[in-house]
Amino acid sequence: MGGLPLPLFVKRTMLRRRQRNGYTRGDGIGPAAVAGVEADVAALFSQLETIFSKRRFLFGDRPNLADIGFSGPFFRHFALDPIPLQLLRHTAPNTLEWVMRLWNSSPESLQGDLVQGIPDDVRALLKHMARGYLPYLNANVEAVRQGKSTFTAEVDGVSYTQARSSHYRVWCLSELRSRFNLVPQDLRSGLQALLIEVGIWEALWAQDDLPLAKGQESRLPFWADHKMLQVNT
Repeated sequence: MGGLPLPLFVKRTMLRRRQRNGYTRGDGIGPAAVAGVEADVAALFSQLETIFSKRRFLFGDRPNLADIGFSGPFFRHFALDPIPLQLLRHTAPNTLEWVMRLWNSSPESLQGDLVQGIPDDVRALLKHMARGYLPYLNANVEAVRQGKSTFTAEVDGVSYTQARSSHYRVWCLSELRSRFNLVPQDLRSGLQALLIEVGIWEALWAQDDLPLAKGQESRLPFWADHKMLQVNT
């Protein structure tokens, strides 16, 4: 906001309101959910530390799409924002090194072996997603289907209340399904067995006829978000 000719205290107020209303309260994180969120993040850091204490990347000596997917929030938020960065340094140094290693990768450095199959430590990550991300996506889908602007989801006994509904998250669930359908037929049964084992399969297909917005993919990701629609109108 350096280019805005406003007093510093006004800019601080605007940024605080944006972050809290848009990305904490807007995602259903109220005071009662803070401890649950912190415990969830700590569990994720611990799981990743287990992996990166043994391997350079999620699946071996070189990165793949899974590393790229995880790196988005880790680089932008955990590794740049001061407090999350401090937590990474003290509680998950191997994970912080992975973030920097991935950022410093080049096409010439993408060499090395990948593990065979799905390691148990990656299965733990999938179970983590099954408990949290998939129920949250499904609660959002139901709200969008009913035309509601907010929804409540419960994850590991923690209630995320008045979270804003989002067509973008409907698309995210649709994409997960589409990716499964792209898997070759001879590999699907094995993948399905894995997803059943970790608890993802049932939640992945729990919703019928996803309420995707017309032209959903034309200007993703943010135009279809309920909050952004309110801002734009």
